[in-house]
Amino acid sequence: MQAYMQMAGWEGLAVFGVALFLFIVVGMAMLGHREPCRGESHNDYFRLMVDAAGEGIWLLDDSANILYANHRAAEMFEIATDEMVGKTLFHFVDGQERGLAESRFKSSRLGRDEHFELRLRKRDGESLWVLVASRMLVGEGGKTLGTLWVLADISDRKERERFSGHLTQRDPLTDLPNRALLFDRMVQDIGRAHRYDRHVAVLFLDLDRFKQVNDRFGHAAGDRVLLEAARRLASRVRRVDTVARFGGDEFVVVLSDLASPGEADTVARALVDLLAEPFAGEGGECPVGVSIGIAVFPKDGSSPSELLEKADAAMYLAKQAGGGCYRGWPGS
Repeated sequence: MQAYMQMAGWEGLAVFGVALFLFIVVGMAMLGHREPCRGESHNDYFRLMVDAAGEGIWLLDDSANILYANHRAAEMFEIATDEMVGKTLFHFVDGQERGLAESRFKSSRLGRDEHFELRLRKRDGESLWVLVASRMLVGEGGKTLGTLWVLADISDRKERERFSGHLTQRDPLTDLPNRALLFDRMVQDIGRAHRYDRHVAVLFLDLDRFKQVNDRFGHAAGDRVLLEAARRLASRVRRVDTVARFGGDEFVVVLSDLASPGEADTVARALVDLLAEPFAGEGGECPVGVSIGIAVFPKDGSSPSELLEKADAAMYLAKQAGGGCYRGWPGS
């Protein structure tokens, strides 16, 4: 069943949820047509049946209080069933997800079947991602018996998705943002700057004498220089700024939310000094350095590609000046 749900996605959960609901409801109806054995009750059969389910099950009242929880639900939250019963379902909902949980619960109370992902919290506060299938249970005469939630643990899948997304947006060597994530952040930074009349500076960096490091000390030493350069750059900028590896020995620093373009010069000067310090290598010190080109939104361009192109051109002006310096886009 779990393998089927992973392959089928939402449709698999929907079929599974409806099937389980029908299983429980039909099972209850069947129990109503036979006499329990000595020492048994219809309640005993119902609890055994629900506790045998491979997914967590909650029965909720009109106020979203948990009337019943099966053993699997208790295992998922690492809490005893009697401690879970009586608490509201929102006790287990991640704070950022409460609005979604409230909306879906109200919708199911209106008779709609709901199927959605939700981040919950275990007893110790650890995240628990679940796929939820919910349905209102109605008995004879239209009496509402409660709302049933079936919870399928998808934490492992969400972690794989997060890791996969991280890999597609990060440079594998330095773990800095790659071009795709860089462009995405630049779009957001430019949008905010446009709304609030601020500036965004794009610094295009190219390490000086990096080829000599590879030729003299080997590519492993070159990788160590890149890692150290990435660390130094990240240590100098603010949390709201972006340091990305553009490719090879090229980096891009995006300074967001600047009050004036002159702030970029101050940072560029500091980065030139920072990368002028020798890099330690197994065969000795590696003198490198950096050339930096600067382009600023809005006066030098209004799009990520335009700003990067002009910052790159300005970087070559710094190279032509001998390296170890920065230059702005002509006219800046």
